[in-house]
Amino acid sequence: MNRKHLVVMVVVALVGVTPAVALASSHITSTPVSKGSADSFRVVDPNGGLRLLLATAPTDVDIRKVTLAAGTATGWHGHHGSSLVIVDSGQLTLTEARGSRCLSETYSTGAAFAHPSDLHNLTNTGGTTAAFHIIYFLPAGSPPAPLTGAQPAACS
Repeated sequence: MNRKHLVVMVVVALVGVTPAVALASSHITSTPVSKGSADSFRVVDPNGGLRLLLATAPTDVDIRKVTLAAGTATGWHGHHGSSLVIVDSGQLTLTEARGSRCLSETYSTGAAFAHPSDLHNLTNTGGTTAAFHIIYFLPAGSPPAPLTGAQPAACS
């Protein structure tokens, strides 16, 4: 399956959009945009220099529109699978532990970045509500809901 087919499959699998769902706190919302299922696939485009994704088992692709209020954070959490984030507006700082180091990187409007499945924290470091889309790649049947966890020692 090529990238074009995957994108078409995700878009065609549009589900009914429901009202925004408040997560653990009122400072963050997550609205379902689209969801689709795929068998195993890989996304490789040697002409464009792209080697993005390999799914060796059935995978759900779930797209969410998320908002995070200024000056707030998601709290430390993980997910059942990896994802990509596109920042529509505002500024987000992703913090995660890698071994004994704590790494933070800030992304602004128009940026896209890999969103890890392991423990991480997203903080809105801008002065306005941040809006972003998350494209989750999940094992079939797994929800995109956050899996809460403790702050890693490296990031204390």
